[in-house]
Amino acid sequence: QSRSFPQSFNKRMWESIYNYGSLTAANAKEIGIVDSLPVVDPLDSLLQANKSDEALKEAKEKLGKTIDLSSFRGTKAVSLQEYRSSIAKRKRAEERKWKIHEKLKYLAEKSGATRQILSLLQCDAPNYNIEMDQYISSRHREKKEKIAVVHVTGSIMSPMAKKITDTLRKIKKDEDVKCVVIRVDSSGGSAIASEA
Repeated sequence: QSRSFPQSFNKRMWESIYNYGSLTAANAKEIGIVDSLPVVDPLDSLLQANKSDEALKEAKEKLGKTIDLSSFRGTKAVSLQEYRSSIAKRKRAEERKWKIHEKLKYLAEKSGATRQILSLLQCDAPNYNIEMDQYISSRHREKKEKIAVVHVTGSIMSPMAKKITDTLRKIKKDEDVKCVVIRVDSSGGSAIASEA
């Protein structure tokens, strides 16, 4: 059904959806964008499916063809707080690794003996303690220049103006951004907010 929308689903309908914003799953089903809504939260079944073949078979029966179980690799549900904490921990470890890299590089440049010791420990230049492929990819990442695109859609009022100015300030701090494109699709709004 979602592949062949009714005749009433025309340009005007798309514009209405675009102007409305995001739809709930029930709204999407009601107008024919999605075919079905699973009545169960599949996360528990998906997590169990990775634990045994029997659980995988049960999950396939329960979920049917709505979800491709072969691509799901999760084994544990975590809260957003736990996830944020693990990401921050990984980031701190990565930063420490690069600080050590910079110190080893400095020491190797200053002393031939240090360079030989690092070579014996298989921590040669230029990557030292960083895996070579990670070192190379980071060097490419450093040189990337970016173009920031900021979309301004709808009436421009104070909350939106604040959000836009905060975004532009954040972009200004990013040294890799070389160009900013601001796309405005607005009927207007508050004069004060528009000036911001």
